[in-house]
Amino acid sequence: MDKLDRNFDRRDYGNLVHRTIELFNRQYGAQMPQNAKDELLRIGAEQFEQAHVPTEVRVFWWPKFEQTTDWLLKVEQQYRVGIKEIYNEVEGQMKLPLSDGREFIITGKADRIDVTDSGAINIIDYKTGSSGYPNSQKDFKLGYEPQLPVEALIALNGGYKDLSVFSNIGSLQFWKLGSATMALNEEDSTNAV
Repeated sequence: MDKLDRNFDRRDYGNLVHRTIELFNRQYGAQMPQNAKDELLRIGAEQFEQAHVPTEVRVFWWPKFEQTTDWLLKVEQQYRVGIKEIYNEVEGQMKLPLSDGREFIITGKADRIDVTDSGAINIIDYKTGSSGYPNSQKDFKLGYEPQLPVEALIALNGGYKDLSVFSNIGSLQFWKLGSATMALNEEDSTNAV
């Protein structure tokens, strides 16, 4: 009974959005369908239904989800030019030998790894809230948000299942869904759409 009566919070919303994007990308890959908005909304509605989001929560979350969908499609139309493959929710690990013979294992789960036409990869992390989103490239360079560099290190060492070893990272990007993208290895750090 606890599960039926539980409170839904921002994490639940973020998980619904992540899962919707993951299912959409798995179904369509790098090629956006003509009816992309309809498909994202359909998949989102299914996810809301499966999660048993109560009506009193849904009336606030669904309009936000629709706005996020519009924003995402606008970004994706520009971004997906030159993207060959999209991998979602990719788990990986890298082992570092210690001086005493043991190993230190670093694990990570990338929201998305895209292979470009040139063979480089872009690693994207989705954010639905403000936590974990760097305020600037300076914050990133100071190491306050090490997630994407660690994921890149795992990729460079062939640590992701079903992916080759990549020798070239194209970009590391935070997508604050609905408001901004930040490519962490470019001079212009915030590109609001």
